[in-house]
Parts: sequence; C-alpha cells; structure tokens
Amino acid sequence: MLAINKIDWKGHAIEFIPVLSHKTFWIATLNELWIDGTMVATSGGFCFSDQVRATVQHDGQPVSIEVRSSTRWNSLVNLNYDLLIDGQIVSRGIAKTKVRW
Repeated sequence: MLAINKIDWKGHAIEFIPVLSHKTFWIATLNELWIDGTMVATSGGFCFSDQVRATVQHDGQPVSIEVRSSTRWNSLVNLNYDLLIDGQIVSRGIAKTKVRW
C-alpha cells in the first residue's frame, strides 16, 4: 500500500485529508473530502472508523463519492482508507494525516 491522499479520477482531483489538531486525540480526526480544490464534505470524531460522503456532478450526472477510513493499529498518525465512486472501490491505501496546531 502506498501513502496517497490525492487521486485523479476522470479529470477530477479527489483528495481525502485526515486532520489532527490540538483539539483532538490521534483517533479523533476531522476528515476532509476535496473535489477539484473545493472542500465538499467533512466528518470525524472520536472513533476507530469513519465515512465521509458527497455527491458531485460529472458529465452532467450526479456521482456519489465516499471515503471510508479506519485507524491503523501500527501507526498513530496515518489511516487506512477506501475511496468509492458510485459504490465501486477506485482506490485503497494509507492516507497521510495532516497536523494543524
């Protein structure tokens, strides 16, 4: 698995960013979903797994984008993730966590 946060999909840049801040612990993240440079959804909290979802337009049709993340037992800062588009996994790996103080 590679540590990837940004995926190109049919001309769209999809980015998933787990954010740790001074307000949260390592298993309490704010997960941001960005499409083409615009944040379209957030989720997070004190949990071992999470989902963030958004519906965007592609070629005039609505497309469902979802990122499922889970805590990695061998890492305190990075998350496992699955990126699904219309229910199909298009990317899977380890998301690098961003730290904000």
